[in-house]
Amino acid sequence: MKTKYFILIFCLLFLTLTIQNYCQNRLSGYEMLQTGYDYSYNNSSLRIFDLVDFDGNGERDDPIMIGRPSSNPQSANAIILSYVKFGSLYSITLFDSTVYGRPSLQHCTAGTFANKILVLASGPTQLNWSLVDINTLQVDYFNSNGNYPYYSSFYYSNDETIWLSTTDLKIYKSTDLGISFQEYTSIGENDPNFIPVAGPAELPIQASQNGKYLSIIGAFEGAYLTGNPDIVYRYYSTDFGVTWQGEVIGRGSGNNPEYGQIVNRDYAPYFTNFAQCNSVVDDNGVTHVVFNGYGQGILPGVTDTTEVFPVLYWNSNFREWIAVTTPELEAPDDSFGHSIIDYYPYPAIGNAYPSVIISSDGMRVIVLWTGPEFTGSGTTPYNIYPGDGGQYSKAVYYTDLYVAFSYNGGEDIVGGNPAVATKYNNSEMYPICADRINIYTPNWQEQGTYVFFNDSIPGVSVFNGSRPGNGFSIGFWETGVEAFYFPSVEQEDWLNIFELEQNFPNPFNPSTTIKFRLADYGQVTLKIYDVLGNELMTLVNEPKTAGSYQVEFDASALTSGVYFYQLKAGNFIQTKKMVLLK
Repeated sequence: MKTKYFILIFCLLFLTLTIQNYCQNRLSGYEMLQTGYDYSYNNSSLRIFDLVDFDGNGERDDPIMIGRPSSNPQSANAIILSYVKFGSLYSITLFDSTVYGRPSLQHCTAGTFANKILVLASGPTQLNWSLVDINTLQVDYFNSNGNYPYYSSFYYSNDETIWLSTTDLKIYKSTDLGISFQEYTSIGENDPNFIPVAGPAELPIQASQNGKYLSIIGAFEGAYLTGNPDIVYRYYSTDFGVTWQGEVIGRGSGNNPEYGQIVNRDYAPYFTNFAQCNSVVDDNGVTHVVFNGYGQGILPGVTDTTEVFPVLYWNSNFREWIAVTTPELEAPDDSFGHSIIDYYPYPAIGNAYPSVIISSDGMRVIVLWTGPEFTGSGTTPYNIYPGDGGQYSKAVYYTDLYVAFSYNGGEDIVGGNPAVATKYNNSEMYPICADRINIYTPNWQEQGTYVFFNDSIPGVSVFNGSRPGNGFSIGFWETGVEAFYFPSVEQEDWLNIFELEQNFPNPFNPSTTIKFRLADYGQVTLKIYDVLGNELMTLVNEPKTAGSYQVEFDASALTSGVYFYQLKAGNFIQTKKMVLLK
């Protein structure tokens, strides 16, 4: 009987470790936050999601997210930080139920705020900040006095400068770690053709990882004196924010559509109508932009002009708009009598709420967005939710997440297929990406990680009463991963790092292979430990030159169970677990 219980306990332990290890590797399926507030943002998402290294394994693979766990669809109460550590989900309340604008966060990597998560929640009379230490999880608070718009966005630079962009088009700078801000410039300043007008509800500031390149993207109606006045405007700096300049990168609205901008389609986008966009900046200074490209045009293979619903991509290197959706997705209906205009869940019209992830060098690009859910593959109808019969009920289609990607810096983008994290009879909305693609060895798999809102009832209940909508339900924010084996990955780029790989096979019986990589010459040890931390044996104990190595571990003399192996090379120390199953 004792033997049976031991086997059962061991099997449960093994299953738990296996599932946990899978989730940590895939970063997929964590329910980060439950909430009834089902409206993420208006035009551009602020930074609410990122990846950090909580567990010290050397990988940015632990998701963090800020949000509001509201049970009331008309309000968004406290602001909490949800995070995953060692495969488990935790949360910290950062701000109480006082009304704040949409929050944003940044994982700081240098200066006074190094290894801290900086969170901003704009209040009616001040900027409210919290600092979460990723090692101790201690939370500290401070405020910046001043009247700023609710949807202010910030960027903390490695030189401890904090930049603040606001929806009244102003850009502020703090040199005292956010205690005070001084107005530095404003969007369009020194551009004689730019007219300061009301802009989108969010104007997030984006930056390269070294802080040298900063960029703000927004759509403005009636904002330009020459040419089409309805524009997409890029205001940017290439010298750490010292000087700024602006440029028009797109033109058009429902009142002033303009053809000839999209290289692979004959479309005229209504850029300013919904103004849903997202952008990131790579380490070469290239800004990557994605946009809801709702407009008019002639679909490929068709002769008549109609309304079209693409997602568009642009970057400051190639400087061309590209439709990344397939023509079938861009059509105004499903060919079964359901038009997008009649059945779209406001405000996700057609292919909407795009988000973009890049590698640091900008060569790999992943674009995600929300689009209609179909009843099957191929030419099939939209999957329609009939409505709940309430006062503001409306039949709308469910939504899925779609993905496209580029291997060559955005010069070519392919895809348009549903992403992996989709469910039937369910709405997946608002994909919001971590800004960088991570590369995981030893298989050189590149993963773009994101969160999205998962809701069983399509349509935004926040708008009930002002627009047709549907019933209230508690949804949740969930993590997802898009993983690719990019053929352009240069493995030589990884020869200058220390790394301990996961043993293979795992579980094993009785032998397994352990691989590691060294960046410099030095003394190296590789040791085996049991679950109590007792040292069992030493596999390596000698000086080694830089390069890749592998060691065979024979566990014939050990019993089934969980063991750990640890690599030490200079200041580098990394430990991983393995399972012996005889």
